[in-house]
Amino acid sequence: MKSIKIEDDVYIELLKLKASLTAKNGKARTFSQVVKELLESYKKK
Repeated sequence: MKSIKIEDDVYIELLKLKASLTAKNGKARTFSQVVKELLESYKKK
C-alpha cells in the first residue's frame, strides 16, 4: 500500500464521488476503489 498527498479540494471531490457511488447501488467503496473506477473510466475514453 502507498500513500499519496492530495489537496483538500481534491479530497472533498473524491469524498463526494465515493458517497455518490455508494448511493447509486448501496455498495460501500474504499478510496482506492473510487480511484480505480476513475482510472477505468478514463481508459475507456
